[in-house]
Amino acid sequence: MDFGHLKTEAAIRHFAYQYKGRQPELFTIDHLNSLRAAFELDTWREGWSRYLHEFGKLYSTFLVPYMVAAKSPVRRKLTNDALERLRAINRGMRAYHQTDFKDLATFFRLGGLRSPKLH
Repeated sequence: MDFGHLKTEAAIRHFAYQYKGRQPELFTIDHLNSLRAAFELDTWREGWSRYLHEFGKLYSTFLVPYMVAAKSPVRRKLTNDALERLRAINRGMRAYHQTDFKDLATFFRLGGLRSPKLH
């Protein structure tokens, strides 16, 4: 299945609502709208190279190329205190959200993205 362009509304709704009991409704609605607006990786790359390439780099996730992240150059280094607060937020998440974040971070790291925020 081409997850970058789900072909039917039924497929989009299925993927958007598959975890609705495990997350706030706002996350489910955001996921639904994100799936409806999904672009293929080549479309992202074309737009990035045309309009935004000077502002940083575009990354796609390993094995799940329809997920992309744009990373600008470091403007200000995070303090150790800020990094620890981010880690505390992560530790405060439910176990399945921690697992989801860990998986996503791993996919982006395998796709070449390096950031202390992904640990």
